[in-house]
Amino acid sequence: GWGRWALGYIGIWFAIYAIPLTSAHIGLLPLAAEDATLGLIIAFRLGGAAHCYAAAARQQGAVPTSWFARWYSIVGLGIALPLSLHFFVWELFNIPSSAMEPSLRVGDHLVASKWPYLLGEPARGDMVIFYATDEETPYVKRLVGLPGDRIQMKQGSLFINGERVPRDVVEEVRIDLGPGETYRETLPGGRSYRIHEFSDSQAYDNTEPYEVPPGHYFFLGDNRDNSLDSRSTIGLVPRENLIGRVSLIYWNSAAQKFRFEVPD
Repeated sequence: GWGRWALGYIGIWFAIYAIPLTSAHIGLLPLAAEDATLGLIIAFRLGGAAHCYAAAARQQGAVPTSWFARWYSIVGLGIALPLSLHFFVWELFNIPSSAMEPSLRVGDHLVASKWPYLLGEPARGDMVIFYATDEETPYVKRLVGLPGDRIQMKQGSLFINGERVPRDVVEEVRIDLGPGETYRETLPGGRSYRIHEFSDSQAYDNTEPYEVPPGHYFFLGDNRDNSLDSRSTIGLVPRENLIGRVSLIYWNSAAQKFRFEVPD
């Protein structure tokens, strides 16, 4: 029944995440923000448990009357609401590889929105979090092939239903495999984004046509020559394996910087 303490705990919880990230972003934190946050979380839980135990003991068996201290409020706000948000609204992920550069960088932390795919269908060009066939490891790739599409790679260019997807050179860059180029690729419907290409003669730059069956999708990495995707081991992905759409990049652990960006 201690409402002010409850609000205080909520404020401390937000500060545990906000202060280390902000301090790291402006260069005032001598260690990684993730390590500092983990240490604060452990201290918060241990200290909070001890404090709450002592506070409950002083109540001497009194039954709280405030609505927020009742069992149904605790179950609803403390358990049901967070689980509902996790399973049906948003989920957080981080990027361990360069397969989606330049759109997603190594160390990026992002928010995946689940509700768009619960209410509707994925759109061509979405960056999607999904499970491969093992249903254990989540991947993030670009959705380029919808059910019924015919997908093929020819000399590094993407073809959809026999039509070459246009791409324009943006700049020359140095990527994982050496000097390469950044292109802006534009899908049918107008969705555009940047991709990296090392060359147009790598292992999966020339493929046989892929027929996308009903209820499945074809994915490519934006870092075309350094990505495991539907051209290789991942294969075609069934609708039920989709987790959500990348909607926001908010932090990069490699650079220890905020990166508030809505991706292409």
